[in-house]
Amino acid sequence: MSPALISLICAVGNAVGFAGHLFMPPCWLRSPQKTRVFGRWTFLTNQSNAILVCYHALRFAAPAHALARRAYPLAFALGVGLTLLYYGLDHFVAAKRAEDRLWVARGFVWIPVACHVEHGLALPLALLDARYGGHAGESTGGDVVVLVGGFAAFYLLGTLLNKKLTGLWLYPISDELEKALGPAGFWVLSIPVTVTYVTLGFVGRHVAG
Repeated sequence: MSPALISLICAVGNAVGFAGHLFMPPCWLRSPQKTRVFGRWTFLTNQSNAILVCYHALRFAAPAHALARRAYPLAFALGVGLTLLYYGLDHFVAAKRAEDRLWVARGFVWIPVACHVEHGLALPLALLDARYGGHAGESTGGDVVVLVGGFAAFYLLGTLLNKKLTGLWLYPISDELEKALGPAGFWVLSIPVTVTYVTLGFVGRHVAG
């Protein structure tokens, strides 16, 4: 398969993942206080899927563009990280599962499927792109640090800002860590997540050859 075809497949696949939120309760209904400032863009899932759609669409339409060539480590990290972190830190949390059951009982019966669509497609698409996307030699270690590290810092600062403005953490695991560890709970979670994303950026470059 040609890199152009891979980019098109990934763009469409990530667009399907992004559209998964349409089958979830709208954020203004499910989490009105948590999302009153940034709306759906409060969520890492929506940010990641949107960036992935834009990246792969750019790579399909203008493969010579600087971002199309050098942002691959960010795309790989976001794709793999979205799936791994969701299933590792959110999907099986008791509070999250209880909330899902509550909304299913209210008529949003597609929540279980939508959760998998939003988060589960990203990993196989990232691996497909890494294997056949033709990224060898296009990015540098500096791109990983700047783009992946920069995005991680941007999201963490946005999370802290949202907490300050709304008084609430977005994800149940953050509440659990804060109860157990106090203010340090945020950093106990954030530092490993940041390291994971940057590491995934370097892994992506290695996998791409």
